[in-house]
Amino acid sequence: MAVFIIHRATRGEGYQFTLESSQGEALLTSEVYKDFESCWHDVEPIRIYAPLESRYERVNRLHEYTFWLKAANQKLIARSARKYASAASRDHAIERTKWEAPLANVRIEK
Repeated sequence: MAVFIIHRATRGEGYQFTLESSQGEALLTSEVYKDFESCWHDVEPIRIYAPLESRYERVNRLHEYTFWLKAANQKLIARSARKYASAASRDHAIERTKWEAPLANVRIEK
């Protein structure tokens, strides 16, 4: 089963979450939040918006393909956890995110 992993940001300044697929692939990553509670709170909107095609923005830059997940107000709430070599690979990751995010568990790594 997919899992949202809440962890310290890479530089140790705040928290962020990553959505990991049931196969262990990082699909989404969040912005860095100042505190744990804010990070925890923003997992739920991902579950709500992830299944909706209209919430995705596909980004193509110099043969690198990524995506953004946006809220109803168009605010960026998460981005793809990696860059893809093709649009097809990116689109496959979006489809997996749509299916896996709504039911993903949450794991906390403090």
